[in-house]
Amino acid sequence: MTEQSYDRFSAPGSASLRYLGKHFIEGLETVGAQEAVVIKSGAIGNDSPIEVQREYWYSPQLGVNLMRKLHDPRIGIQNFEVSEISLGEPEEKLFKIVRPRQGLPSDGFFGRAPQSSVRLRSAHQGAPRKKH
Repeated sequence: MTEQSYDRFSAPGSASLRYLGKHFIEGLETVGAQEAVVIKSGAIGNDSPIEVQREYWYSPQLGVNLMRKLHDPRIGIQNFEVSEISLGEPEEKLFKIVRPRQGLPSDGFFGRAPQSSVRLRSAHQGAPRKKH
């Protein structure tokens, strides 16, 4: 990734990209980039230009963004960060097929609902009668 020019409000409606270098997150090397887009005045009913910035920190080792920051005056600031990263093998129990529990209806989960001993009263049947 090469650094590109980044002139604030220079090209309304077009995106500019800036390389932020390398940074370690949770012990993993990441590569950062910042994207800025300027929405020109009047494009969405705005009186002045709106600058939206997105910052990404990508881990080439994992193939995902470990951090993302969004600064948008229309919605505020949003931060996303992956934490508690474990590079070891996942626990074997996570991949075991679980036997179905006994006592489930034979027609399965998506079949008819199991019969219930509870009777429901419709709203149009009226209130329960008082015992005298």
